[in-house]
Amino acid sequence: MKKTFAALMIITMIMCFMPMAAFAGTEYEARIGEISYVTLDAAVEAAADGDTIVLLKDCSTEGFNLTKRITIVGDQHKISFNKKGIALWGSSLTFENCKVEMNGIGSTPYSEWSWMAICASKNATLTLNNTDMTMDGADAGNAHAIYFCSNNKLNLNSSNLTIKNYPQDALEWDGGDGGYNVNILNSTFISDHNRSGFTGTFYATIANSKVNVINSTGNGSNGSHFIITDDSKVNFNDNAAHGLSTGILTIDNSTVNAIGNGANGIHATGKMVIKNNSKISVRNNECSISSQWTIPGALYVGGANSSIDETCEVEITDNKGSGILVKANASLYMETGTIIRNTAEKLEMGGGINNSGKVTLTDEVQLYNNHAATAGDDIYNAEGASITFGPTGSDWKLDGTPDCTHDITGWFDDSEGNRWNAHGEEPLHMEEFSVKEQTTVTGLKELKAAHGYYTVIYSDGVDGEIVFSDQVNGDLPYGQLTPEFKGVPTREGYVFKGWSPEVSERVTGNAYYTAIWEKAPVVPETGDAAPMAPLMGLFMLAVAALAGKVLLKKGLIKK
Repeated sequence: MKKTFAALMIITMIMCFMPMAAFAGTEYEARIGEISYVTLDAAVEAAADGDTIVLLKDCSTEGFNLTKRITIVGDQHKISFNKKGIALWGSSLTFENCKVEMNGIGSTPYSEWSWMAICASKNATLTLNNTDMTMDGADAGNAHAIYFCSNNKLNLNSSNLTIKNYPQDALEWDGGDGGYNVNILNSTFISDHNRSGFTGTFYATIANSKVNVINSTGNGSNGSHFIITDDSKVNFNDNAAHGLSTGILTIDNSTVNAIGNGANGIHATGKMVIKNNSKISVRNNECSISSQWTIPGALYVGGANSSIDETCEVEITDNKGSGILVKANASLYMETGTIIRNTAEKLEMGGGINNSGKVTLTDEVQLYNNHAATAGDDIYNAEGASITFGPTGSDWKLDGTPDCTHDITGWFDDSEGNRWNAHGEEPLHMEEFSVKEQTTVTGLKELKAAHGYYTVIYSDGVDGEIVFSDQVNGDLPYGQLTPEFKGVPTREGYVFKGWSPEVSERVTGNAYYTAIWEKAPVVPETGDAAPMAPLMGLFMLAVAALAGKVLLKKGLIKK
């Protein structure tokens, strides 16, 4: 009996020590509470709804297929997805203090969702807190990166999310009730060389963040609503089609660039509000798409009550479509901005502004040196539309391509078949449309900021008499404007010293020149005795001096 008991004790002791011996060299990847797991996948499988998984080291996973809420806290450890991505079934997944890497992942663990790296059913949420996540779709097949089906949320808090090289979209919403929201707070989001950055009808809220959507093979965005606030820096640049294509757009105290896109720069079909010291640059966009959905305009305004306030800096320059296009039933109140060097290549009307709705421009808006092949280099106001604007600026000049480089003096008719023409082939056409203060025009009107004839006046510079006055179109070869003086005037008793101001070869506005004269020196009359008079005087003085010396020497006179 004693031997049996002793044997049982030995067996028990061996069994007690076996786990320690068996797992003494094991490295655990994750922990839930006090329980450690050899792999992250084992921890995910074991987790209950609402559990937090803590990473113990860098690890890898074959993919998540989640029907429960979990949080993964990484302590800056890295998670590498090496086979599949993430499927969220009405659940939420939070990465906190992690580094997440997906390279070449184009399918979730769910077989029906085999054409996206991350997919979610209704009411699911993906959140990144202080996390760096990179998704590279090279070698992922024809896949989307993140594809949400309805009422989903993607939250970035103090995080970085980079999505690149996906043949399909970086972020896409499809179907459902349109409740897919992207919230980017104190974070950076980069979409580089995907088909699109944002696709679908959802709200993207960007606050104190950086967003770069670049090199898309399609639109940078397509139909989303954007609220950009709190000194955010947002770039939609170098995309093959539209840059920032949006429904409702609010830009508040932020910088937004839409540069070098293949179609429109900013294409807003809903209400657009730009305010509170925001800086907007819409430059070098090709504006190449013309269809039933798209009209070429660098800044496309499709919503009512759109506005740009006076605190902002707005640059709309060097685009190949109308600088601003306002659709029928849309309206824009613009208090500041520069709209120059835009060319309505496809529309051929309204290089600066092409308006079919209602536009109001304050006197702070600069609108000139735009071009259109058919009509309205700077303004095309369609039938049924209205536009309110003020006089041209005192410092506006034509830029010489293809116009002259003279000062702009006002608004001129630039209608189809009767374009403004001050220097080209006859007949010249410089019919001014007088605007002395804010003026509202309703109906068809095609205008160009340009110049007419200049009045040039020459006065004689003595009694104010006008000796020459004419109207010219700016070119003034010296001398041709003074036929009565033949270029250099003469006046009896005077010497001509020049013009004030100096006459140039060209005037850039109305000019008034005054002749400067100097009285000619008095020349004595010539005669036979006249030249001898000075000599005779000198001779008499010399004789008197000599006689005085002789008389003094003989003592006949005293000093």
